[in-house]
Amino acid sequence: GDPKCSLVATEMRIKDFRFTPRGHCAWSSPHGLAARWGRRMRTLHPSLSMVLFRLDIVDHYYLLHWTHVGAPAYDCALERHLVDAAATLSAMGRPVVFLTTPYYSTGEQPNGAIWREDGPTRVRMYNRTLGQVASLFPNVVHVVDLNAMVSPGGGYTRTIGPTVVRWVDGVHFTYAGDAYVLPRLLRAILPIARSTPSRAALVALDGAARSGTPPACRSR
Repeated sequence: GDPKCSLVATEMRIKDFRFTPRGHCAWSSPHGLAARWGRRMRTLHPSLSMVLFRLDIVDHYYLLHWTHVGAPAYDCALERHLVDAAATLSAMGRPVVFLTTPYYSTGEQPNGAIWREDGPTRVRMYNRTLGQVASLFPNVVHVVDLNAMVSPGGGYTRTIGPTVVRWVDGVHFTYAGDAYVLPRLLRAILPIARSTPSRAALVALDGAARSGTPPACRSR
């Protein structure tokens, strides 16, 4: 992902603070995500690309009301942008990995409740959406369960054994957390990096991106 960006680049609400992503977060603008990612693919020729976002699980102002992952219209927008992202990142013929987003714990509301965007249900719904999109384009789009790597008990944890894996902000990984994740992540992605998507699979993904509506959303 990109700092302060989400794939659904609309006004967002985090801890009741609202902000609108800048133009560099827009998907199709001249300096937006698609253009920048496309340039990186052509310059770097990576063996694979990985996608990890957090801000798609926060509240978004979409279609004139506040909504979030789990609402059908928002989910279709998210799926559309996931397809677009996968098509852009696979344009050089290499696979794409969606990393599941981990659980978060950014503090409490004044009434003692967790913040809406920290709800584990949102994380699970978002990660399920990643799997649904990946299942439509096998051999091109893969899911690696980062969340499971850092949530061995099935929920947010700041420490795993003696290792403090998350910063006190409840969002980012510590340096020790990076070192904990890296070998596990490499073991998961190396077989994918050695694979080559079929031409037919790449064409199907590109066609879905050009159509503008993910297959899973056409019946909604």
